[in-house]
Amino acid sequence: MKKDITQIYFPNGKAYLLYPEEKTIHKYGLDFPTEVSRRTLFVTGISGSGKTNLVSRICEKEHMQYKGQVSVLLNEKPKIIFCDYSKMRQKLRQKRLSKFSGLKVVDGHFIFEIPAVKKRSLYAHSKEVCRADYDALNLLDNLLLERQLKKKFIFEFRQLSPFLIQEARKKREAEESAENLSPWLKHTFRQHTEDEILKGEYLLYQAAHNLFENGLDVYIRTRFDGEPLRFLR
Repeated sequence: MKKDITQIYFPNGKAYLLYPEEKTIHKYGLDFPTEVSRRTLFVTGISGSGKTNLVSRICEKEHMQYKGQVSVLLNEKPKIIFCDYSKMRQKLRQKRLSKFSGLKVVDGHFIFEIPAVKKRSLYAHSKEVCRADYDALNLLDNLLLERQLKKKFIFEFRQLSPFLIQEARKKREAEESAENLSPWLKHTFRQHTEDEILKGEYLLYQAAHNLFENGLDVYIRTRFDGEPLRFLR
């Protein structure tokens, strides 16, 4: 049995066991798995988990231009589709995966299709997700993944406690002027309780574990500057 096991529990009884990554490198003020230097880093997490801050930090250090965000659609067929967008209100445009292969880091959201909750695609922080019960949020155990994903990407899921998410959102809202904080972010920041944030994170933990079970390089970060954690088999 590995030491320093972290146990993540959800109200429906589902639990995930995590342990610290054993082989790390220190870059951009953080510890990363050594594979991060050989693959494109895909950073995801619920709003307020520090995705954009981390990506911006890396882009600044590497003298790269920030490219905007990427969305990953998980649907009931099931498969994963990559979509690119620069503004929330723009229509999502599907892109070939190869378009992203040259980037060292990508900031992204996962989009879920959950027939028991809503027919349209949903983000983990959507109000329909927040109002659903946990049984409706159970995802498929296996996803069909494009082969390129296994070779080109390493996924960081920023899964902070709901309390930390709320505190980060309050701080950001206080620091930014009304012009800089979009109406969508204002709504997201002010409406979600800690219990509702936890439901979104339940979706993301399931997605992370599914990718892990399918052989992808996935790790979790439970604090803004915390160590990378791996799923325990």
